[in-house]
Amino acid sequence: MPAIPITNLQTETITVVRQDTPGTYVDGEFVLGTTLDVEMIAVVLPYSGTESQLREYGRTKSDVVSIWTDDELFIAKEVEKIGADVFNYEGFNYQIMKVTRYGKAPFLSHYESEAVRVDVQGGS
Repeated sequence: MPAIPITNLQTETITVVRQDTPGTYVDGEFVLGTTLDVEMIAVVLPYSGTESQLREYGRTKSDVVSIWTDDELFIAKEVEKIGADVFNYEGFNYQIMKVTRYGKAPFLSHYESEAVRVDVQGGS
């Protein structure tokens, strides 16, 4: 069976800012590591989860989006001091908080992620 790429849906190209080196402390202040821009095809939709799921993020529905991609997005890795992926959508920055992989077969594999709106620096 041929692959059914996410590109068959209503998609757009987004640029994900991915931290590729760990952050470090300089004179007692935390400094983010270097980043790289990764372009990918995505479907971004308003969050459709329940209010109880939103409490997990301490946000309202307007602050959270669901994003589907063929490529994996990454949450923060606190021990390694690597920040979560961040992307801009409709003029706001969103940080990846949760990633779920769907389908292990090559023709169905994709990722659904939840992202929360953050300030310019990538913090909430």
